Amino acid sequence: ELPGGTRRSVTSAVHRFTSGHPGATRMMLDAIAEHPEKPLDLLGILTGPEPGVLSPGGRTLEEGLLHRLTEGISPEAMADLTACAAARREEAALRLAADSGLLTGMRGEEPVVFGADLWRTGPPDRGPQLHPVLWRLLLRRLALRGTGTTADWISVFGWLRGSCQDAGDKPGELYYALALGTVEYVSQWFVRSLEHGDPAEWVRVLRYVTTAPNRLDHRQPPGSQLRALTRWAAGKEQPLGLTGRLIAASWINADPLRDRKSVV
Repeated sequence: ELPGGTRRSVTSAVHRFTSGHPGATRMMLDAIAEHPEKPLDLLGILTGPEPGVLSPGGRTLEEGLLHRLTEGISPEAMADLTACAAARREEAALRLAADSGLLTGMRGEEPVVFGADLWRTGPPDRGPQLHPVLWRLLLRRLALRGTGTTADWISVFGWLRGSCQDAGDKPGELYYALALGTVEYVSQWFVRSLEHGDPAEWVRVLRYVTTAPNRLDHRQPPGSQLRALTRWAAGKEQPLGLTGRLIAASWINADPLRDRKSVV
């Protein structure tokens, strides 16, 4: 008897965040079931108490999930693993660790940070990646780092963007650019590519780029987020404005913690 609407809506929302990880799914469902009077709110569930932990000093569900998924990893290695989560694939994370100078705490911890028990999912032709639920939890931790601190959101994603530029990887560069919030820049590229690109490839790249992480304020409804992300489009000639709205809406919609209301 879970709250938050139909059983299908609850299981869909939980699976969207956990991608089917058994332990994470179990903990989230337990946490939801402990508060039958509340509507479904995954962000509130994550930041609420870990199920079964009733003391005032208990961990949040988010902290409990991270503890179980990274048990045995030192705080120094955790700091570097958090930065590495900005890289969607292990190959990019290895480059970040080797060349960026941002991961200062590793020193002998590389086998732990890049252990096969962490980086093991994903299509074989694209290389290993973090399990989605661990990836999302680490990105939330990365987003909380203060601007200007070592390996903060802007510096890590900025380095990865530059690395893709140097390698001539345009989809990768756009992905990291969108994570930095540069919706107008990304939109301009997609408008230009409409003139000479293959439509099927255009859609494929759009779908990939708009899966980029974000630091949006989840307390704001999707419509407000969309308007804030596309204010620059006011007065712009079409199709730039429409493309910007499409990219921003797709980016918001890809976030598993977004409000379940439609993006309009």
